Amino acid sequence: MIEARYLLRLARVSIQLALHRERCPIPADDPAWQRPSALFVTLNKARRLRGCVGSARARLPLARALIRYARRAAFKDPRFPPLQAAELPELRIHVSLLSALRELPCASDEELLQQLEPRHHGLLIKTATGSSLFLPSVWGQFPDAEFLQRLREKGNLGETTPLLHAWSFTVRTHREAD
Repeated sequence: MIEARYLLRLARVSIQLALHRERCPIPADDPAWQRPSALFVTLNKARRLRGCVGSARARLPLARALIRYARRAAFKDPRFPPLQAAELPELRIHVSLLSALRELPCASDEELLQQLEPRHHGLLIKTATGSSLFLPSVWGQFPDAEFLQRLREKGNLGETTPLLHAWSFTVRTHREAD
C-alpha cells in the first residue's frame, strides 16, 4: 500500500505541473501504483470546497487516476472556475480511496437510509435520468434526514424519481494538514 504522504504529494505535484502545462510523471517504483483504484480528490480552500472529482469505479491505475482527478478537481470541476496559481498555497488536498461498491436493495428511500451508517458510508444512487454520489464526509454538512434529498438535488434527479440502483461504500481519506 502507498503511504498517504506519497498520495498527497503526487496530487499536489500534478496540480502544480498542470499550472505550467507540464506532464506529470507516473511513479512506477511500487506495483500498488498500477492497481486499478476508485478514488476522489477533494480540494478545500479556507475550509470550503474548491473542487472534487473522481470515480466510484476502479477503472484506472492508482497513479493515473490520482493525477487525472487532482487536475480535474483543480481545473475542470464545473462548479468552480479553474484554479489560479495564487490559490495553490491555500489549497488543502484530500484523497479518498473507495472500497468496492456494495449494492443495496432500495424499495423505498426509508429502507435505503436504514441500511446506511451516517458518516461511515458513502452513497451512489442511479435513476432513469442520471446518478449522484456523496462521500461519507458529506453527512456532516446537514441533518441525516436530508442526506438522500440533498444527494438527489446534487444530481438533479428529482425528489420522487424512483431509484433503480443504490450502492454504499466506505473510504480511507488522507488529508493534508490545515
